[in-house]
Amino acid sequence: MYTGRRNLEWVPVSGRGRLYAWTRTHSAWPGHEHRVPYLCALVELEEGVRVLANLVAGPGVALRAGMPLVLTWESLGDAQKPYPAFAPINTTSS
Repeated sequence: MYTGRRNLEWVPVSGRGRLYAWTRTHSAWPGHEHRVPYLCALVELEEGVRVLANLVAGPGVALRAGMPLVLTWESLGDAQKPYPAFAPINTTSS
């Protein structure tokens, strides 16, 4: 929901959410051609906020809207700091 507010603040969140929508991207940005294709997802956090993030999922993972996700950290290279991404939660293991 867009409110137009400019007084934003940082709020801690759980790091868990659900897959709302996704796309498989085949366009690389300069210097990252080796990363395509990659998944870009809209994740609805448990707190109700939707965030745009990379989705880290193996080739055999069947994506579906509503599947549970968890925050993970991914790096763009050896010298790069990790950035937040999301990965499917393995619901088949105990």
